[in-house]
Amino acid sequence: MNNIFYYSRRPIAEGASGIGSWVNIMEFLAMLSIPTNFAAIYFSDGGGLGDKGESPVVIWLRSNNIFWNKGNIILLIVGVEHLLFIIKIVMAVAIPDVPAKVLAEEAKRVQIQKQAEEWMNAQKELAKGQSIEERVRKEREANGTKANDGSSAQDRAAKAMIRELD
Repeated sequence: MNNIFYYSRRPIAEGASGIGSWVNIMEFLAMLSIPTNFAAIYFSDGGGLGDKGESPVVIWLRSNNIFWNKGNIILLIVGVEHLLFIIKIVMAVAIPDVPAKVLAEEAKRVQIQKQAEEWMNAQKELAKGQSIEERVRKEREANGTKANDGSSAQDRAAKAMIRELD
């Protein structure tokens, strides 16, 4: 009985960074919808108003001018269809997939993660019994900067953070 409950329970949810291959599927459907909609415009029945297989738009075009025969109407539809393809592609290139604000937030997140790792390393060193001054001196030596009297803003901030934890 326990095996049934074990194998039939809901799996643990995992986060995803995006929608994966669905982006390509949605783009394909968007491109497929353009010629499909134009075919619907041309071939939809006008409710019995004209020849079988002609839409009201085609009937209107043919009634206003002798130039609009079936061949010219199809050329018009293909031309407008290609124009819409071009507009869609230009817009896809011009509009970024990820807004600049989101990119900035991701950069901030990376910086915060780096600061948190530095803070954790400082905590580990303090747990070993290392003094604040020793930590600052070793960090300066590792970074290749000369040691000073500990009065820089970075040193004061590091010391203040460590004192808050004590």
